[in-house]
Amino acid sequence: MKAVINAVLFDFESFRPDSYVLFDHAIVACGPMSQFPGAAHVTDAAGAWVMPGLVAGHTHLYSTFARGWAPPFSPRNFRELLEQLWWKLDAGLDLEAVAFSGRVGALASLKAGVTTLVDHHASGVIRGSLTVLQHAVVDEVGLRGLFAFETSDRFDLDECLDENTSFARHPGARSAGMVGLHAGLTLSDATLDRVARSTGSLPIHVHLAEAPEDHGTAARLEARGLWRPGSLAVHGVHLDPGDAELLASRGVRLALNPSSNLSNGVGLPDVPALRGAGVPLTLGTDGLGFSLAPEVRNLVFSQRHRALDPLAAGLDDVAAVLRESWEFAGEALGCRLGRLEPGYEADLVVVDYEAPTPLDAGNAVGHWFFGLLEAWRPRHVWVAGTPRLTEFQPAIREADLHREARRVAAALWKRIAP
Repeated sequence: MKAVINAVLFDFESFRPDSYVLFDHAIVACGPMSQFPGAAHVTDAAGAWVMPGLVAGHTHLYSTFARGWAPPFSPRNFRELLEQLWWKLDAGLDLEAVAFSGRVGALASLKAGVTTLVDHHASGVIRGSLTVLQHAVVDEVGLRGLFAFETSDRFDLDECLDENTSFARHPGARSAGMVGLHAGLTLSDATLDRVARSTGSLPIHVHLAEAPEDHGTAARLEARGLWRPGSLAVHGVHLDPGDAELLASRGVRLALNPSSNLSNGVGLPDVPALRGAGVPLTLGTDGLGFSLAPEVRNLVFSQRHRALDPLAAGLDDVAAVLRESWEFAGEALGCRLGRLEPGYEADLVVVDYEAPTPLDAGNAVGHWFFGLLEAWRPRHVWVAGTPRLTEFQPAIREADLHREARRVAAALWKRIAP
């Protein structure tokens, strides 16, 4: 049995200073230090915060090797942005590059306290790519993962369908599969018909209304019965009238990615309207980095800027999207995530924080948002009770991994050079 002692326990539902958490693969008990029963393996938090590991509700691990790459780039619209940057990059990924992008991205996520990734993958090699990615992210680095291949008219449809369905049937430990769809602007009606006929009841993971060019997609998917239980839409910046109500009626989660929306200049979703319509909202990175700390802050600040209203988004919205992210990932993976309570998975993060002002249950979220996120750097991370980051050091050799990754990235850039 393991334990973290002398900790502040915080999970957006409860705040417990001077406490312990006792766990193996799942949490066994939590309580005040005066009642600590002892454990074989003890980590002294020394007043640091213990929180549940975070869920990146939508990411693209294949974006890992975009860092530092500078192709000719002068897009006039969103489709040209994809053509000049992302579609060049992903088309050049072989299985070795897929594996290294997974390892590097998962390690960066781990160091940022993210213990579950919802990944939307694309690569030049389709068959076997999700298994390679799962092995890198889950088996090697030690995270949890939901994986899907980005079906699109630019790829071989038979290979896309086979990769999504075959992986979903045998996803491996701490993993699950979905049916990946790129976006309406790259999916013909004939393709969607094939997807609907060929993928059973598997949930979908799809970009939705990210840019003005992508409209009408929600209705096209609805007409084919593709909004299945457990499905995930992403972005929702330019939804058509009635789309929010449709998503809410089907129980479809919508993953917000504010930093990516800002970076791509596509606009921002109307979060108050989505919330009012009853759409469950999660939070992702869209592959623009692997820490959720910037996303949390940008979610609030960008919504206030969009509405020219400092009350357009607040800390309650942050807590809600994190809870929904845990709920979504837990349902897909068949486990309980996001609480520091007995029976929940021992996906735990220890973060140092010295409060400069009074701290209590009433203002803990404010301290987290304006304090801990300012310099978010977890000291310890466990996934399913296994230590994956100890005193800031990962279990795998980071320097060796990055040296090999640079070799793979250089070869990739050479392959895709104009």
